[in-house]
Formats: sequence, C-alpha cells, structure tokens
Amino acid sequence: MRTLSKWLVPFLFLGLAFELSAGGETGSGATYDYTIAATNSHRRDPDVNITKGWVDEYFGVNFEWVITENQLEKLNVLLAAGDTPDMMAFRLSASQLATYADQGVLAELPVSMIREHMPEYYAQQQGLTTNPLFWKYGEIDGRHMGLPTVRPGNMNRRGITWNGQWLANVGITEIPTTLDEFGEAFSRFRNQDPDGNGAKDTFGFTAGGDAGNAPEQFFEEIFGAHGTFAFKWIEKDGGLVYGFTDPGTKEALALLADWYDQEIIDPEWVTEIRRKDGANDISWKFANEKIGYVSSYGSDDSEWDGGGHLNRKFHTAHPELRKYIYNDPNCWPDNCQGQGHYEIIAFTEIDAAKHAGEYHPYVLGDPPVGPRGDAGMSVRGGAPVYTLFGRQLENDEDKFVRLLEILNEMATDRHVYYQAALGCFVDQPETEWCADYPVWEWVPFDGGVGERFQQTQAWLDDSRRADADLAGGFSTNPFWTLATWYNLSRGGGGIQRQTLYDNHAQSHTVEDPMKVTLPSQAEYADVNKVLHEFFYKVILGTQSVDDYDDVVAQWRRNGGDVLTREANAWFDTVK
Repeated sequence: MRTLSKWLVPFLFLGLAFELSAGGETGSGATYDYTIAATNSHRRDPDVNITKGWVDEYFGVNFEWVITENQLEKLNVLLAAGDTPDMMAFRLSASQLATYADQGVLAELPVSMIREHMPEYYAQQQGLTTNPLFWKYGEIDGRHMGLPTVRPGNMNRRGITWNGQWLANVGITEIPTTLDEFGEAFSRFRNQDPDGNGAKDTFGFTAGGDAGNAPEQFFEEIFGAHGTFAFKWIEKDGGLVYGFTDPGTKEALALLADWYDQEIIDPEWVTEIRRKDGANDISWKFANEKIGYVSSYGSDDSEWDGGGHLNRKFHTAHPELRKYIYNDPNCWPDNCQGQGHYEIIAFTEIDAAKHAGEYHPYVLGDPPVGPRGDAGMSVRGGAPVYTLFGRQLENDEDKFVRLLEILNEMATDRHVYYQAALGCFVDQPETEWCADYPVWEWVPFDGGVGERFQQTQAWLDDSRRADADLAGGFSTNPFWTLATWYNLSRGGGGIQRQTLYDNHAQSHTVEDPMKVTLPSQAEYADVNKVLHEFFYKVILGTQSVDDYDDVVAQWRRNGGDVLTREANAWFDTVK
C-alpha cells in the first residue's frame, strides 16, 4: 500500500531543490519555434493566453499550438498531410505509440538521451514506479520511441462504496472484507428493509448495462476474489492466460448466478444506465437508496470532496451531509471556496458512537477476499503514457535537446510546473506577460506540503477574468494533470483526495500485464462474443455454468489460441 509520503517525497524534494532559472536560449544562442499538439489546447486562444505567454517568455521559445479539437482524429489528418507536430502530448498508450511508430512519423528517443538531458525527470519517474519494464514498453523494433510518464491515476482502482447507514441498520458494524461477508451484507440489504420503509424494494448492487464495453468490467472485484479477471489477460505460471479461461471465472459466475437467483442483484443490471446527468443511473439509485453498494466508478467519484458524479447526486439526495465537507454547509452548492474542512474518518469507517442518531454517509471499502485469499481489482499500473515527438527533430539535435530540457524543468521544478500550467503567479518570477495579471499566489498551509496556491483577490475582482482563454491553460504543461502536486497544493480538499487515493484506491490492486495491441486482435475482434453471451446467460439463469468448458473451447477455436500465442510471444520480450 502506498502512503501519502510515497508521493510527497519524490515530488517535493526534487521540486523544491530547484531554483527558478532564466530559461530561454541554448548555448548556441538559437531561439526555437515548436509546433505543439496537446490535450485540450483547442479550448484556449494562444494569441491572448497568459499561460502560453509566460511559457514562451520564460523559456525563450515560441510554442505554436496546433489546434486539435478532435484530438487524435485531427492529429491523424495532420500526419497524413505530412504536417507532423514537433510534440504530441496526448498521454498516449504503448499501443498508440506503436501505431504511430509504424507510420514512420516519430523521432527515436533513446532512454540514454532521456537520462542525459532530463536527469531529474528520469530520477523522478524511477521513484514513482516499481515496474522494472517501465522503460521497455516504448521500444518498437529495438528503438525507444517516446517519453514515458507515470500516470498516478493508473495506480487507482475503481472505488468501492457502501451505504454506511444501511450497514448499521442491518446490524453490520464493520465494513465487509471477505466474499462471504459481502454476500451476507447483500442478502440483508435485500431482505431486512435497510431503508426502513416497510417494503421489499432494495437490492445489494447492480452493473452499468449500457456501458460501451459491457460486460467486460462488470463485477470485477468478485472475479478478483477468485484470482482472475474474466475479460483481461492475467499472469500465471510465468506466462499469460486469458482470464475467462481460468477456473476461477467459472466459480465467480456460479456465485453471481446464485446471488441473482436470490434477488441480490438489481434485475435492471443488464440495461442499467451507468452514468448520465439527469437520469436515474447507478449513482441516482445509490443516492436514493435503491441499492446499497457501488463499485463501477473510478476513484475520482468516491473521494467525498463534494464534486464528482456520485458525490454530487449523493449530496443532492442528502444535503444534510454537507456538514462533513464544509465549515459552513449553507454555502453549498453556491460558493464554498475556502470553506472545506473534510472529515476523512467519517468516510472510511463506521463509527456508530460518533454518528448516533444521524444519517451516516457512505463509506469506502476494499475488494473482498476470496476463498483462497485472492483479492483485488485490475489497474493499468506501471504502464506509462507517452509524449511523442515528430521525426523531423532527429534532423536537429540541438532543437530536440532544448525541448527535452524544457520538459525536464516543467516536470520537476515545482514552481515552474505550476507556472507552465496556470500562468501568472505573483512575483514568481517576474515576466512582462504577468505584470498586469496577478492571477495566482502562494499562501501558507499547514497540511504538510508547505504552501498551497489560490487565486488573488485582485484577479477575482478583475473584469478580464470572464475571458476563459485569457485566464490560463493547462495544455501548456503536458504533465499538468499527471502530477500529485496538483492535489497536494489545493489545500484540505486536495489532501483528503490524495490520502484516499493512497490508502484506498491504490490498495488491493492487480496490474494488467497486457500493454499492447496484439497483431491479430483486429482479425479476431469478435472472438469474445461467445464469452459475453455465456456471461449474461449464466448469471440470468438461462444457461448452466456447467457448459463453461465447451464455451472456452469454442473461444480457443475462434481465435483465442492465436491471441494466447501472440500474447505470450510479446510477454517473453518484456519479462
């Protein structure tokens, strides 16, 4: 389990060790123009954007934004026309990197070049991952083709949330931890009137039936308790096997079928709306006490910060719970800036004495431990996301090196990181661009991170603030949303968020070992159809789980064996 200090140490000590330097020209005196395509850059007007202005002035370069409103769709058009940007910062996967490398449009970026010209960045990334293959996934035919970045969100599993009041109402005083305890809680939710309305109208849980990849992420923690994930590759005996072919899948399907037969699972799970504003989706059902457990949302939705889809709907249904988040609960939902106090303990354990006579908020839990001690949910883990560089940079090494130096400073100097993401801070450092725009300032904070950022009152009172293009633009810093610095410097809410990530979302996780698209995957795109049909029919009780072996054999004949060979051939190259 990672702790808050796991993230704080490499970021703060590396970042605060830097002094703000005057960026700009290389040793040869050249000033470079770079074309940059980045996530969300289409939302900002580069002609007036103060963040871009600060970056260009500070580093002595000109970053010309390539407007890519449809992101990869527009990028593909540019590449087809031969207009390859110098940098493509879309947080691409190893599979996407391979696709562009095969098109011959990317510059090679050897790991040795990263170590030489981005030494602090290299050390930072090394400190944030325990995956020994981190620097291998970007190799295409023996050439390393992109800049890898650890994405902390890839360490986070989906959130597990229980209705704490329901648990107390049915006589459960501790958050369930084993598969048997899960089943007992679900049964009581169905049969013991947890909402006290005198009707048998509650269920344990449901699934997002309308999800585009349904049912591939359904009930994942139940499969994890049986040592497998039905629709993912899993590592076993030194190789890869497809999770559905593991015997644990048969056990999990049998259990789910039994639970459905007991009416524990909401009968609408096949067509359930997963997530949609203005609809009675899973969040609505949880908030309005139709189900007592949710595990289908990302960790962002389970952090109890007053925002997020699940949190927003829960607060709407139970506005009295604002007292757990805001010093002045009457501020919500209008203006609660600076009003947060965040009682983390209220959301991580059942404290009957503290909450006697009050509605208890939902609480966070962990995936259940199964019959052989297995537990977990799948995460991408140490698989990096990539920033890519146009092949033309191979012809101008000085220009390429300067860009790497700039990225090194953006990612590892804490204050430069924020300047390149938010723009103008008061007097840090002084630039012509920021002279008339005192947007941000650092203020003391006792949350263990030294200081936090906030907007200045002068800027809040400034009529120019209405122009969103002017106020900032995190696209100028490709590392913006990947760094834990963002959470840790926001104040109490950010500290709570990161604490819950570290102590809950990053516990009981199993890293997905498959990082690439297999050569024959497109050819056998429908190979899982037989597995999907069996999945539904078994749980709904229209087909016997005893047909499992025949269904797996059919999957193998339909292309599963080919994919298994390819998966292991790739895995042998990165072990």
